[in-house]
Amino acid sequence: MKLRFLNIMQELHWFDSTAGVTQRPVLLAVLNGVTPKSIQTELVDEQTDEVRLDVDVFAFTLSTQYARKVYRYADDLRAEGKKVMLDGIHVTVSPEEAMRHADAIVTGEAETLCPTVCEDLLAGRLKERCDCSTTSPAQMRPVDYRFFGKRSYLTPASHFATRGCNHRCPLCVSPCYMGPFRKKPPRVLEHGIEQFRELHQKVFLQFTDDTVVVLWARNTMGVMAGSFCEFVAAAFGVKLYSVVDGWFR
Repeated sequence: MKLRFLNIMQELHWFDSTAGVTQRPVLLAVLNGVTPKSIQTELVDEQTDEVRLDVDVFAFTLSTQYARKVYRYADDLRAEGKKVMLDGIHVTVSPEEAMRHADAIVTGEAETLCPTVCEDLLAGRLKERCDCSTTSPAQMRPVDYRFFGKRSYLTPASHFATRGCNHRCPLCVSPCYMGPFRKKPPRVLEHGIEQFRELHQKVFLQFTDDTVVVLWARNTMGVMAGSFCEFVAAAFGVKLYSVVDGWFR
């Protein structure tokens, strides 16, 4: 069986000022890493690839801005008798809506249940909905960035050192649906950083953690980002530079 991970962009994205800022869909690599080897996997990323729909099983990770376009793909694929699985933050927030467009949905952080979902897929007994709990640091696994092959991204070395957020900012989805603040184990971070050094020797390592972004927005960057930097720098003996405040650690 072949499972295709599809990263879909909305049409208006290409007219946005950030359209050229392409980066790897790391969440799909996380799911690929926990997919049983008995299932052949591949990636199609609309940022770099032509969309191909010539396999029988598809998995999409949804953000709200891309949901309508993904639903159109999903409905067409299911009409042809193909299987569609959906996960991601939009599915977590609006599961009943997503269930109308999929054979199976997964809410929450899907990697802990992904092997079970795949076993059900192979056995022909997909459950309509699976709800995942928050992934603990002990359950976090290294991401194999070779999954992206030789695709060219403007920011290829995007990395996450943490997950979740303990702040309760109004209108932010993270604290309500993405769990508490957690740090990746150093061994997991080290694996990713070493792969970046091997694959991209002349690019900046970019951390895109929710906590760094939200703390800058709350004008408390110096306090919380300092803690973030100390965690990463102490673990790997590296210097980190903030483009916001211009400080080194």
